[in-house]
Amino acid sequence: MKNLIFISFISLACVFIESQAEANVLGRTECLLSEKFESSDWTAKNYRNDVRSTGFWHTSQRSGPDSLLPVSTSPLGKVGNGLEVRTNQRDNVILGQPYPQRDLLTPIFSEKWNANITADRQPVFLLKIFVPVLDRASGSFGFRQNAHDKRDGGAYNPAIWIKYGGGSANFYFRARNGYLEDIRGPAVTPGWWTLAIAYDGKGAAHYYVVQGESMSSNPKEIGNTFDFSSSNNPLMKDVIDGLFSLTYGEKTDDLSPAFIIDDFEVWAAR
Repeated sequence: MKNLIFISFISLACVFIESQAEANVLGRTECLLSEKFESSDWTAKNYRNDVRSTGFWHTSQRSGPDSLLPVSTSPLGKVGNGLEVRTNQRDNVILGQPYPQRDLLTPIFSEKWNANITADRQPVFLLKIFVPVLDRASGSFGFRQNAHDKRDGGAYNPAIWIKYGGGSANFYFRARNGYLEDIRGPAVTPGWWTLAIAYDGKGAAHYYVVQGESMSSNPKEIGNTFDFSSSNNPLMKDVIDGLFSLTYGEKTDDLSPAFIIDDFEVWAAR
């Protein structure tokens, strides 16, 4: 029995934000998925080639994080538990992994609902994350989706990355798998942040980051698909699943800094 909560109507599991005009891509009325990472099923075991009872998984091509550990977030000022995600870059060298990255993936939407989430539903993906102190050796964290481009059907990964570069840690917004230059967003300070990637009816991605544990009904948009200077900017046809990605530049036996994720939600505006 899966532990993920699938909800057809608004419930206490998802915090409802009042739907406004259609132009507000954060307006949403139906909570499709909510994972608060409270389950004891999350352990610090290695998740290679494993599928958890929650429905979260990873590919064999890119192994899962080396450490997935439920932790109390109360010492960090947030009631409940979260999931600490860490990786060890050295394992990639030892095992000959082709990608120096670890991915934890959400359930595949077509397996849960018999269809991917399409642009006409204007999906919104939200995540709360505790960001540790970062420096040049800290690696990076990516909040991403696997999607199809309606223009050519190709796969791509809209994303908000947290990484250190140029003397500071910042959010970076990605439209298409690094083929378009990332947009550098606001600086990141240690503590809780709320991230959102919301799609409008045309399939354009809109990016939001807010310091703290909540997001208002009308947050400031940090960027969108059309901010990327290219005539080939992707427009989402459908979303296959979501993923959380980790990299760690230090080739040591130490684990990467402890990012803590919580309250992952998927909403639809219609």
